[in-house]
Amino acid sequence: MAAAGFVIRNHAGSPVVAGTRKIGSTTILVADCSALKDGLLHALHLNYSKLLVEGDSKLVIDCVNKISDPPWKICSLIRDIQGISRMFEEISFSHIPRETNFVGDAIASLGHQSSDVIIWRDKLPLSACSAINLDQFSFCVVRDFVL
Repeated sequence: MAAAGFVIRNHAGSPVVAGTRKIGSTTILVADCSALKDGLLHALHLNYSKLLVEGDSKLVIDCVNKISDPPWKICSLIRDIQGISRMFEEISFSHIPRETNFVGDAIASLGHQSSDVIIWRDKLPLSACSAINLDQFSFCVVRDFVL
């Protein structure tokens, strides 16, 4: 079972909105694309015009940046993401290592617990606070680190 989660932060790195939802039985690749699309749609809803998007799926980031051709399973999601991206004044997509994306992982994992979409505004759930603290203080973690 998969869940998709995103975190939108302001210029100082503080969370503005986060969201998650259960997707069901699918691949991690589809979950990563779904999370990216959800985050972009929320950024549009908040009237953001300039975005720096970071994602830990190198394949998804490369497909959105047109470096790689998307696998058939995510073609329509990639097209949707590229279409939504054109609505922003400025947007860039960059890959970050999975080991540094523990905030996104913490939010996404909460999606497994609910059948509804969950949105948090101006703060994160308590279970994700330790992840945001590690991230804001720039602690490095090693592969397979668990909060």
